[in-house]
Amino acid sequence: MNRTKLIVFVLILVTSFTVIAQKNDVREIFTNDRMMKTVNLTLGRSTILSFTDKPVKVVTGNSNYFNVEYIGNDLTIQPLANVDTNLFVYTQNKMKYGFHLKVGAISAYDDMIYIRWKSSFQLDQGRPRPNNEKPQRPFKILTLKVGQLEVVINKLIRLKGTKTYLVDFEAKNKGGSEVKLKEVDIFLSKSNERMKGQKLFFEKESLPMHDTSRGRIFLPLERPEDFSFYLSFQKKTNKVVISKIYL
Repeated sequence: MNRTKLIVFVLILVTSFTVIAQKNDVREIFTNDRMMKTVNLTLGRSTILSFTDKPVKVVTGNSNYFNVEYIGNDLTIQPLANVDTNLFVYTQNKMKYGFHLKVGAISAYDDMIYIRWKSSFQLDQGRPRPNNEKPQRPFKILTLKVGQLEVVINKLIRLKGTKTYLVDFEAKNKGGSEVKLKEVDIFLSKSNERMKGQKLFFEKESLPMHDTSRGRIFLPLERPEDFSFYLSFQKKTNKVVISKIYL
């Protein structure tokens, strides 16, 4: 092989390795409004975030150094300087996502990321149950209604190895107008007092006509005892008793 052919061969080989080093796999990440995920960017390249519904608004910590464009259900992000920041995305279906934008080497950046919602209702069931922990009795579904709002309590789950329980329910709008869930008061009570340490979460912020939202209450409970599930809406209240036999 003469000198010219050798130089050409080396250049081709180097170029091939460079292309391979810069090739980045498409990622799929699962997140929700209680998580922050990292997106890797690089100067001179755009990264696509692909959502299951249409982004309608974005908020960046430093918008001067990032170019963001909307294309259907996608966002394209191009860094304009070597600056890190955060990004919040609000979608048409009222979902909220949070990201850390990291600008770095071309070998580590993301070409495209598919964003998938992972509900906080999905729990890690892999922890072993202590030998002295009794299996739970199957929960009997309970229903209560106030005005146009109906709540179906469908699960009572004990977190394995803990004294914390999860009360899962669905809130259904049976009426002809939208329900703002911040105007709905749902809580657990014992002896007419709110039980300490409980935390309420809704999947959505509002319920359009005939829509449904899942909800969950985290409840630390030192000992098994009956308690009441309260639903209060538009100055009306209803309740059902959840028996300790399900704990």
